[in-house]
Amino acid sequence: MVRNLSGALFHSPASVSMALLGGLVAPYLCIGAAWAQTTPAPAVEAPAPEPPAESSLTPVQPTTPQWGATYHHRGQVGLSLMPGAGYRMIVPYEDDVYCGDKENDGRRVCTARSPTFVDLELSFGVTMKLDLLVGARFGVEKDFSRSRQFALMPGVRIWLDQDEALKFYTTVQVVYDRTGQREFVSETDYGGRVALGFMYDPIRNVGFFTQLGATFGFKRWFRLEADLGVGVQVRLP
Repeated sequence: MVRNLSGALFHSPASVSMALLGGLVAPYLCIGAAWAQTTPAPAVEAPAPEPPAESSLTPVQPTTPQWGATYHHRGQVGLSLMPGAGYRMIVPYEDDVYCGDKENDGRRVCTARSPTFVDLELSFGVTMKLDLLVGARFGVEKDFSRSRQFALMPGVRIWLDQDEALKFYTTVQVVYDRTGQREFVSETDYGGRVALGFMYDPIRNVGFFTQLGATFGFKRWFRLEADLGVGVQVRLP
């Protein structure tokens, strides 16, 4: 605004133009500021993680121990102890031969309980299925001849389930008996023996077993004996 010569105020054309321009621009500036405040900023994506570097070391896979491959008896030396008892039948080849029947000395067939015994056995595992063994039987009780039994029994043991913890087996043995007979009959007897049994190995070096056996002799007299025993075996290495 400027004053004229009389002192009155009036608007100049330039000031009027500036005022009009400011009135037109101001609303647009307010709208732009409000839009900038309400519009969210574009999200910035995080960079994808890099894949882990491959290791040159091969991980070791856990292995399950194989019972059969670890617990067979091949290459092991075993020592076993088995107490037992049984029942027997004796048939003398001649008349009037005392064979242990106290009720009737003249009987041709004698049957009675056989004395309690202990078998001590040494074995070696030749293969996974075959053991060589030598057994010795010692009488705990005296027989009717007032002597304790003594016999050697070399032979073999065949494993039917050599790859299992519970193993079934059969034995075949030759019997050499030297039990004293007090001049009743010969001091020496020969025969054979077979047995069936099973053994449980809780660890590689120890086994528990039970077996049912049958023994026969033919030189002194004909003798047939069945016995049952329970024992333990220790093996090395």
